[in-house]
This record gives sequence, structure tokens and C-alpha cells, in this order.
Amino acid sequence: MPIYQYNCSDCAKKVDVFFRSVASAQNGTAKCPECGGTKLDRVMSTFARRKTTMQRLEDVDHVRDAAALQSNDPGSFAEWAKRTGKDWDEELGTNWEELAERVEAGEDPAERIDADYTFRYHVEEKKFQLEQAALGGGPANDDPFAEYFDRPATTP
Repeated sequence: MPIYQYNCSDCAKKVDVFFRSVASAQNGTAKCPECGGTKLDRVMSTFARRKTTMQRLEDVDHVRDAAALQSNDPGSFAEWAKRTGKDWDEELGTNWEELAERVEAGEDPAERIDADYTFRYHVEEKKFQLEQAALGGGPANDDPFAEYFDRPATTP
């Protein structure tokens, strides 16, 4: 079910036209949804470019996050934890969304105390893992700190 973009010569607007199939788009005549005109010139549609995980990690604004977390306001913390969890829980293996729910339920979990440090740690750890994987240093989920703690690197 493609959607094509056109410039309408009658009303001078850029419009999107929906077709039920590619065949109907090729065989049918498009009509402007604004004015009903049929003098349409098809234009190249814009597209979205998705960022890599590393690019997203580089864009994390720790200063803004720290400001939100230093307010001692449970509501601000819950809002930050929800947003952070939605964006990062799956990739970083964290549970910020669950923590937000606990705070909203009236709990004051101990994890709130060092949330900024914990989040920074997870972000930096993931960046390190991705860099090592890119350099051929093993899978992206190897323990980057194994050499410092006398434990073997494990791959879950």
C-alpha cells in the first residue's frame, strides 16, 4: 500500500496520495486530495535515516539527565526513568521503566540515589563493547572489565 508524493499544478501544494497497490499506482490517475485536480507531478519522497546504536549513545546528554535527577522530585525522576527506559532498557539491559512504576506507586527505591552514575556506566559500557566488536575484539557483549576483576569474559 504505497503512498506517493506529488506537486499539484492546480493548487500548488505538495500532497500525499495513497494507493491500494503498486499496480494501481502505476495504472491509475492520481487526484489531489486538496482540490481534486489531476495535474500532478510525482516528486521524490523524503526518507528517514536511522541512527546506529553508537550514534545514539554518543547523543546521550548526561548534563540534562543529571539536572533532572538532582531535583529530589519523585515525579521528575519517574518521568526521566520512563523516557530512559523506553529508549534504552532493551539495548542496555536495564530496568528504568520498572523503577519509574515503583516510584509512581509511592516507593522510594534505593536505586534512585545513584541513577545518573548507573546510567552513565551502562552507556559507557555499551559504547566500549560496540567499539571492541567493531575492532574484532570479540562479541559485543563480552565483559569489558573482566581483566580488572579476575573473572573470565562471558558471553550470555
